[in-house]
Amino acid sequence: MIPIFKQFAERVTSLRQNEFSRATWNLTAYYIGGVFLLLTISSVIILLLVPPDISRLSEHLLQNEGGATSTHQEFSVYELNEHLFEVLIIVNTSILIIFMMSAYFFARKTLSPIEEMQKKQTQFMGDTAHELRTPLTVLKSGSESILRQSHTPDEYILFIRESLEEIERMNKLTDELLFLLQQEHSSISKTFIETNISTLLTHEIEKFIPYAHERHVTVSHTIEQNMLAQIIPDDCIRLFKNLLKNAVDYNVPNGTITVTAHSSNNHIVCTVADTGIGIASSEIKHIFDRFYKVNTARTHTKHGGTGLGLAIVYEIVKNHSGSITVESTLGSGSAFVIHIPLHQ
Repeated sequence: MIPIFKQFAERVTSLRQNEFSRATWNLTAYYIGGVFLLLTISSVIILLLVPPDISRLSEHLLQNEGGATSTHQEFSVYELNEHLFEVLIIVNTSILIIFMMSAYFFARKTLSPIEEMQKKQTQFMGDTAHELRTPLTVLKSGSESILRQSHTPDEYILFIRESLEEIERMNKLTDELLFLLQQEHSSISKTFIETNISTLLTHEIEKFIPYAHERHVTVSHTIEQNMLAQIIPDDCIRLFKNLLKNAVDYNVPNGTITVTAHSSNNHIVCTVADTGIGIASSEIKHIFDRFYKVNTARTHTKHGGTGLGLAIVYEIVKNHSGSITVESTLGSGSAFVIHIPLHQ
């Protein structure tokens, strides 16, 4: 079944690449056609306007100069007038040849952002289908097993619990996908409210302490008091939840999480550091990509998440005109540093 999906995806990608190739050549032809039309019009105008001017110039030269000089000027003007059409053809042909060499480059440059966006959309849809297929497969196989033979009440209860877990996972995935869609939709208004971010962050940390203790992780924090900032409160709550959950899930037994926040240069600087498994240097540049997952073999989570948590964090920080950086050492832990301006 998987090879069929793979062949289908490769076929679709190939067709889309052919579409962009055809579009590039079509756009190149439009560029060349437009330039050819302009050159034709300008040449006709020159042929219509230049001869009278040349004739007047010839008469003026003949009146003011005599003898051999006049004859030479008259011959030169005549020669120019006689060969003007050939000159225009040579010049226009040279311009077209030069432009043809550069038109494809400009057409490709014009379509490249659209092609890149199309590739990202194709990958996004493929990743989404893959993430949804896993829980659906679990539900389908479990249901078929239940229908094939009778089971004890405890087995039915176990199946229902596992089904609810998979349904919850799909609900979380669709919720995160909808949130990302809303973040990218420029027509959706986002209301920034002056909020005490110190209180908000402290409250979220306190809510996460029991979750961390269950996984034998200690949380400590140092938060500057009464830091006011123009933010979208619900989005920032989601941001801190995702960072704190990652810090717990990718930590080690008896590990620690340290959260600090202070104001500096009209920005709030928040750091979430852990002593967890860390991130390989080759993976750091990809961790904010959608559906990208680091090695989850040593994490507390059963499924390793959806791979959208940090992508959501990145979008929220970007929508707050902020920045986020990561420092990590494999096997020693990671530190996420966020800068958010106090005023939007």
